[in-house]
Amino acid sequence: MGHGPARLLQLTGSPMDQVFRLLSLFLSVSAPWSLAPAATGQGLPAGCPPGCYCDERESALRINCHPLASGPEESFQEVAASLPEGTTHLDLARYGLREVPEGFLDGAPDMVKLDLQNNEISHVDEGAFASLRRLEVLDLSRNRLEAVTTGMLEGLANLSRLKLNDNRIQTIESGAFDHLGSLSRLEMSDNPFICDCNLAWLVEWLEVHSGRVALANGAKTRCALPIALADVPLRKADPDSMVCGDGSGSASAPALWPGGELVDSPLAIRLRPKEDQVVFEGDSSSLTCSVEVRDGASPASVKVGIPSFSQNDVLLS
Repeated sequence: MGHGPARLLQLTGSPMDQVFRLLSLFLSVSAPWSLAPAATGQGLPAGCPPGCYCDERESALRINCHPLASGPEESFQEVAASLPEGTTHLDLARYGLREVPEGFLDGAPDMVKLDLQNNEISHVDEGAFASLRRLEVLDLSRNRLEAVTTGMLEGLANLSRLKLNDNRIQTIESGAFDHLGSLSRLEMSDNPFICDCNLAWLVEWLEVHSGRVALANGAKTRCALPIALADVPLRKADPDSMVCGDGSGSASAPALWPGGELVDSPLAIRLRPKEDQVVFEGDSSSLTCSVEVRDGASPASVKVGIPSFSQNDVLLS
């Protein structure tokens, strides 16, 4: 079939004007995807949230968002208020979120995958995900969580995969996974677990549910404290040896280090710097530990354990 003679596109104006005209022409004829607002048409959402990329295929609406200049918290409020109906996948990785509030994404009941990795989340409200009853995958890895509470995962009966790895989790409350009847894969490696009486239930839970729930990276899901259990894989720990400070198996709150200082102890122990340190093989890092005996306490010695090192016991007097 023949074609008519090709016509040369002529642009006038300054070089900058010509660039803008070419760019506008290209976007008008070739862009198959959309930033807000999204393309409209049969089966497509009426609009895409600010700062987001929307893609719908095979009956799944996937949305990937990045924070606007107003900041992550303000940006997220705009995203949550304008999510298209039928959103199934939401990617908020590296968004800068610091907490997950109650009623989080109440307007997205069809969500099946939620990616919150690489944020700064240190707190999740009780029942924050309760409205996401179809959710199958929840990624909370690489955040700043220090504990998992019983109500944090409430309502996620359809959840099959949970990622909690690379946080600062020291303990998980007994019953925290009771809501997860469909869970088949659990990832919680690279957390500084305190393997005392508060966590003994989890070792038993992993054993009881081993036929249904696969523990990913089990060799890297290890105890950090106490020293006697440092570097022991959690699923290999003996629940009878996981005792609390009084030597009993009764649950009590574990000692924490807010601000780098040990509390509820006859010793005042301060570690500087208090922030997490990242070093690589061949690098050096300096840590300063000061020990002060509180009034009325007897002189004592402190044993410092450094997991993952062959020479891991140092005595300080």
